[in-house]
Amino acid sequence: MKKNNPKQQDANKDRKIEARELFVVSETPIDDNGRNHKVRAVVWQVDGVQGKPKFEKRGFYAGRKGQRLTSKEIEALSVDDLKALAPQLNKVIETMENGVFAR
Repeated sequence: MKKNNPKQQDANKDRKIEARELFVVSETPIDDNGRNHKVRAVVWQVDGVQGKPKFEKRGFYAGRKGQRLTSKEIEALSVDDLKALAPQLNKVIETMENGVFAR
C-alpha cells in the first residue's frame, strides 16, 4: 500500500475531515482489542466541502482517550458482507441518492 509522505501528512493534519453515515448495512461486535468493522454508505466532508456518497467497509478502533477512531484504509467486502447487503440494497441506493438518514 502507498503511504503518505511526511509533507502530505503535515498538510492533512490541519484539515477538518468528517464522515456522516447515511446507512449502516452491518457492523461487527467490538473485539477484545477494541476493533470492529462497519459496512456503510457515508458522505465525507473535507474542510466544509461535502463529497459524493460512497459505499465502504471500514475498520474502527479505540483511541487512547476511549473515542472510536476510523482506520485510514478501506477494506474489500467479504461474502458475509454481501449477504448482509443483498436484502437491503434498494434501501442503500435510495439513501445514497437522496442523502437522507435512514436507520
